[in-house]
Amino acid sequence: MGNFGKLTAYLEEISQGPVAGCACLVYQGEQEVYRRYAGRKTTEGGEALENNTLYRLYSLTKLATAAAVLQLKEQKKLRLEDSVETFLPEWKGKGISIRHLLTMQSGLSYPYDTEKAAGVCKVINEFRNTHSRYATREYAAMLAQTPLMFRPGTDFVYGTSYDVLAAVIEEVSGQTFGEYLQAHLFAPLHMDNTMFKICREKDWDRLAGIYSRNEKTGEFYRRWEKDEAYRPDFPFEEGGGGLLSTIDDEMRLALMFQRNGRNAEGKAVLSEESVALISQNALDTEKKRMSFAERFFELSEENEQICDYGYGMGVRVRIRDGQFPDAPAGEFGWYGMSGSYVLIDRKNQITAVYMQQMIPGMEKQIHPVLRRKIYEGLYEN
Repeated sequence: MGNFGKLTAYLEEISQGPVAGCACLVYQGEQEVYRRYAGRKTTEGGEALENNTLYRLYSLTKLATAAAVLQLKEQKKLRLEDSVETFLPEWKGKGISIRHLLTMQSGLSYPYDTEKAAGVCKVINEFRNTHSRYATREYAAMLAQTPLMFRPGTDFVYGTSYDVLAAVIEEVSGQTFGEYLQAHLFAPLHMDNTMFKICREKDWDRLAGIYSRNEKTGEFYRRWEKDEAYRPDFPFEEGGGGLLSTIDDEMRLALMFQRNGRNAEGKAVLSEESVALISQNALDTEKKRMSFAERFFELSEENEQICDYGYGMGVRVRIRDGQFPDAPAGEFGWYGMSGSYVLIDRKNQITAVYMQQMIPGMEKQIHPVLRRKIYEGLYEN
């Protein structure tokens, strides 16, 4: 089904240049229509990528976190308008709701995402310098001391909101964040290779290397320091970016959204209402949409700046139709810091997962081309 020659050529092209290795999996409806691995799992050993290769999801973790929060809403254990201080007393007086956290309208910034975030950087760095090991709740309590970029609900800034949501999930459920996800999301979706920690020595061999590239020489160098957080003795489970997974497990999560919240057996993991909330643009003013666009514009093949997306809950949401063969309005998904990417197009029943492990991820250059070639493979003669 389909002619994916252009997509295969593109994966081979980038794996010979800016990316050490990459993988792409595409479903249409319930049928796998494309699977390809290009490049290497590690540059040191030269092993090929495989079905069971583990990847660092980084911000793709947010899809699971958003789903978990909406599950708790369905269980009537929280409401979207509840104040964070209802569950985490250290957030008293901040005026932040659960909805603000889910839609990145809390005012909480990442320390490296804006020039105005010097105060955020100071608090987080001081905490990390004095805490060699810390848990999810401790990290969220520290974030309560960081300055807000704006009054909650008045603007958009991409930041640490989902790390706070992880602590809310722990407080509401009485489980650790990882325990909750395992019981209520990963188990019903048969995501047996998704985890926060690598507890078995043999699983380290499954982990793809993560790299940066020397701009002068073009050589890759491994970012070994990025793996400390996955050791069993590091208790922090990061709601905004801590999961490891395989390409097939991440596809199982994406297909749950594609199926309006159901797993492969038809059992509801999330309600249709919750999927609609997650995948609906929440940026209701021009100011918020511009703040999103300034941070997340893509580059077209002509290097023009484009931004056809708004933001929902843990995902970006396409707000206007693309020119064929690009995605239609309503397509949603997200990406991680190392360049991995999920696309969910319910109009055409297309679900795609792309994995790579590079810092920076070059997502503004790679993803629009990748998306276009997926659609070309499906619809061009």
